[in-house]
Amino acid sequence: MSPPAPTGAVRGRGPLAVALAVLLVLVAALVAWSLPRSGGRLVYALDDAYIHMAMARNLAEHGVFGVTRYGFTSSSSSPLWTLLLAGLFTLLGPRGWLPLALNVLFAASLLAVADRVLQTHGVRPRSRLLALLGIVGWPSSRSSSSRRFRRWCWWDRSTSCMPR
Repeated sequence: MSPPAPTGAVRGRGPLAVALAVLLVLVAALVAWSLPRSGGRLVYALDDAYIHMAMARNLAEHGVFGVTRYGFTSSSSSPLWTLLLAGLFTLLGPRGWLPLALNVLFAASLLAVADRVLQTHGVRPRSRLLALLGIVGWPSSRSSSSRRFRRWCWWDRSTSCMPR
């Protein structure tokens, strides 16, 4: 005898739960893969993360919105992100993992909002799951840094990112 089918909220949240699990597994796998290759340090692929962290740290520690503590610089392409990081740096201290944690939190929130919108429009669970998984996979397939990385791996097969 099979167990009864889940009802109500549990069944309705299935696609979101699967998409969140896939997101978390992918992020955990990427971090686990990258840490041994970077000497155990979390390293960001683009310099934007470091610029925002430097500005947030200077704002939190010295009250200066700039990449150095000596004066204002208009270096942030996302001032609200810098302010959010500065607030968290004030509370928790400057931590290199905070931007990643915030990005995972915002990605999970995006999935929850997208699932809610799809539910509101009567999209069936299987179609919602496919849409949510598409959202999870879209940034890695569309970002310019991802394309550059794949091109670099293609041309330089001596790296560990391409099978030989």
